[in-house]
Amino acid sequence: MARRPADLPATLFSASSADPAWAIRAVDDIGLAAIYISAEGVVRGENRTWQRTAASGGLFAALRDGRDLVGAAAAAGIAPALLADLLVTATSGGSGQVEVSVPGPLGAAPRRYRLHTVAAARPPGGVILTCLDVTIAIGTEQRLQHESMHDRLTGLAHRDVLLSAIATALDAENERRHLVLYVDLDGLKHINDAHGHAIGDALLIEVGRRLSDDVCPGDVVARLGGDEFALLCCGVEDVADAIERAQRVHQLLTAPYHVAGRQLIVTASLGCRVTGLRPHETAESLLGEATEAMCQAKTAGRDGVALYSAEQHERSVRRSDMEWALASALATDQLQLVYQPQVSLETGKVLGVEALARWTSPELGVVPPEEFIRVAEGSRTILRLGDWVLNEACRQMAEWEAAGPAPGSITVNVSPMQLTASGFADTVASVLATHKLAAERLCLEITESALMDAEHRIIATLRKLRDLGVYLAIDDFGTGHSSLAQLRDLPVEVLKIDRSFVVGLDTDTEAAGFVTAILSLAHVLGLHVVAEGVETEGQVRELASRGCTVVQGMRYSLGVQPVLIPRLVRDGFRLPVERDDRGHRRRAGAQLRAASAEQLRGSPPPPRWATGRGCRLLVAELMYQLGLPEDQGK
Repeated sequence: MARRPADLPATLFSASSADPAWAIRAVDDIGLAAIYISAEGVVRGENRTWQRTAASGGLFAALRDGRDLVGAAAAAGIAPALLADLLVTATSGGSGQVEVSVPGPLGAAPRRYRLHTVAAARPPGGVILTCLDVTIAIGTEQRLQHESMHDRLTGLAHRDVLLSAIATALDAENERRHLVLYVDLDGLKHINDAHGHAIGDALLIEVGRRLSDDVCPGDVVARLGGDEFALLCCGVEDVADAIERAQRVHQLLTAPYHVAGRQLIVTASLGCRVTGLRPHETAESLLGEATEAMCQAKTAGRDGVALYSAEQHERSVRRSDMEWALASALATDQLQLVYQPQVSLETGKVLGVEALARWTSPELGVVPPEEFIRVAEGSRTILRLGDWVLNEACRQMAEWEAAGPAPGSITVNVSPMQLTASGFADTVASVLATHKLAAERLCLEITESALMDAEHRIIATLRKLRDLGVYLAIDDFGTGHSSLAQLRDLPVEVLKIDRSFVVGLDTDTEAAGFVTAILSLAHVLGLHVVAEGVETEGQVRELASRGCTVVQGMRYSLGVQPVLIPRLVRDGFRLPVERDDRGHRRRAGAQLRAASAEQLRGSPPPPRWATGRGCRLLVAELMYQLGLPEDQGK
């Protein structure tokens, strides 16, 4: 039985007057429209609010002065039993409330009313009925509820609605499989920058319309924010059917758009996650794994579809375990640095060392550095790891200097995330000051791919580091897509030839041509060169013959414990070639570099192979500028 509503005065229930008009007067002051109904079910009076409201028609007019209240209510569209129950409840000493919908006149939208009944407290008895038109309030409530669950721009569902639909599909008592599809548009930022956000918004609306028009009944389309959408496609037959659906969505989204008189082209990266991969799946995990698959599609070159697999799940679990273990390792000193010598091919002396992080986990065993560094970069743990490596390497270098002998420099790898972090140059300066280490003793190494996509603030950070006196090196050089103009503008002093070129140096003429081109470029720009991944004596001879004077790799030493470095610095390494032969080769390398510099000043147009399949931008540019014949680039 309903309780008395708080907005009705207590006097309504405890008035001492036997005149039924007292109840009408009691509700006049609070503005509720009220009528008094006698024990016989006849309307005996109404208050001023009811009188004013009845003038506009509707339920108030229909019930006004009705001799047969239940019949009048039925004529107005209210079920007789509903009102009868309200009256019986009230006359039994309780109170009741119900919301009713009454058809509007001449096809107008229905109106909603809230009816409340209470018993009169004194003879001659009867019931007080209040009526409130809640049409606008309910409409506003429904609109706000819809807005809270749907994207205002596209009208598509929000994330929570999608997750609820996925959870419902998973809970269904059947063996149907479903597809969760995560969509990321490629190139929306470019459209916003080129044409304005109004055009970008219109494009998003059209994307939402295309997705909504293509889905089946029961499917859900959601906008997750920005240029990201997600779909629940119910009832796929198998993985092949899911991929077919995803590819259809991809084709749908990448067809040209016509917005405000413009033709726009966007591509899309899609990630698929089919249910039934493992027990106890949840809506959150399915959407997260569809997101991972989308990232895989982006990594593979964008504009495609990728499927989340069992193998990928195993990698995800391992990555999650590794993220936790790596954070713990940094807190418990599980990591260590080893140091790989950089050797002069002129003297055999150790000129510098590169600090390399190593990790042996109690739970995971020996973790390859490329694996845990990739995990660190994906979780921002790279900032803590990078700070630890920088501080430990500088501390060790200062210790070698104090005890002697020490290498000439120490190289530390730096991630793009560190370079974009606020105050990284100040952090480096503070570490150098803490360990009383001269800036020229430190070389920071950044991958070529990171530098080629560098934002303005990364370049600004590099310039600050160079102003400190720190040396900067480009790692994995030749694997990116550098241009001469980009390279000339970067504040770097060292190029490190990637091991992929060194491996085939003594057997692959194309690799040899690449190395020759890189060495010539470095000479023209006044840069030092270090060849990485040197493993054989033949590679050493080939590098020396082309003028490369510094190498590192297992041909001389793997990364070693810091206690061994002073002895290696003192004793050096035995070189594989005789001094006379080596001197002759160095002169040949110098002649080649001089000839290359002359050719760089005036070069013919590039040959056909320079723009062909498999040629990196920088290498192609260098090869034709050096005037090498076409068959060396094939």
